[in-house]
Amino acid sequence: MTRDGDGRFDVAMRHATIGMAIIAPDGTFLEVNPALCAMLGRTEEEMLAASWQELTHPDDLEVDVALVQELLDGRRESYRLAKRYLRPDGAVVFGDLSVGCVRDDSGAVEFFVSQIVDQTEREMAGETLARTEARYGAALSAKRDPHVFLDAVRGDDGTIVDFVYADANAAALGWLGRTLEELQERSLLTAFPSHRATGMFDAYVRTVETGEQLVEDERRVRSEVLGTDAWFDFRAIKVLDGLSLSWRDVTSKVETRNQIAEADERHRLLAENASDVVFRVFADGTVDWVVGSVAELLGRSDDDIRGRSALDLFVAEDLGDLEGTGVRLRHGETIVDTVRVVRPDGTHRWVSRRLRAVMADDGEHASWYVLAISDAQAHVENQHA
Repeated sequence: MTRDGDGRFDVAMRHATIGMAIIAPDGTFLEVNPALCAMLGRTEEEMLAASWQELTHPDDLEVDVALVQELLDGRRESYRLAKRYLRPDGAVVFGDLSVGCVRDDSGAVEFFVSQIVDQTEREMAGETLARTEARYGAALSAKRDPHVFLDAVRGDDGTIVDFVYADANAAALGWLGRTLEELQERSLLTAFPSHRATGMFDAYVRTVETGEQLVEDERRVRSEVLGTDAWFDFRAIKVLDGLSLSWRDVTSKVETRNQIAEADERHRLLAENASDVVFRVFADGTVDWVVGSVAELLGRSDDDIRGRSALDLFVAEDLGDLEGTGVRLRHGETIVDTVRVVRPDGTHRWVSRRLRAVMADDGEHASWYVLAISDAQAHVENQHA
């Protein structure tokens, strides 16, 4: 990447929605884009007359200066840092900063390329956990998140067809289970063919071609390392004709949050149906969990019901048109009726049934169903008395 190239980088920088700047080794701004000027509340002329050090919050200056010095000394090629900036009116701007550098033939830094994502709204909203997770900063090092450098592989027509590993930190080598020499013999799509199907490869290509930072939080991808689907946070910036890429496995965090959400859903359902037996039923009809007075109403234990088809609990002729019921549920209707349950001794008992679907993200298929039943035996007997 050079500042006197064919203008594509300049066009991408001018139209980028995130703040971008070309910065001299001494910290003065050489070029800034409109998004950065708007973010920091200054005109282009004011930005070009300043240095990044002047605009940085004093409490964040020391760590940033130290990371820049590592770039100048040749000990790293890029870094990422959550830091604060000051606007002219004293307001604080929270930024997610990524910095790469371009070196001359002697290896000295010719200029820095900085990209800043405005995180102020998130910070001011009090999302402390999200801020902590996003703040990789100086911790994006050999002792924490896996971090690799990838060089683009271009076809005869100039399009990027793959990436090859150029370098990696110790965490990445441990994650991938290879030495640096072994890794440098592999391409990205050889190591992770699923990246093409999941769209991550295309995202990397866009980052190189546009110069815009890649920020992907909680992206679900197939992990060839783990042999299963997992959730990751990805960060990447363009460095020369390639990427500086880091990732973090957040599967445990996502699963824990989902478990908490499921527990909250259980409590909500219990509150809404205090006198009912409440089931969660998978899309295939099998019972996942059940809460309530199961033994009293159904004459069965919880363990006897989990994994059983929910249809087996009822008298078949009472359920009517199952296909039609499915259509009604997928259209958001709640089924309310009175049916009979089958107890282990062969006897039947009338219950009031409420059934609704929890739809998948596509809005077309049910992820699972909520089934609530309550005793209606006395009510039915009184009606026929």
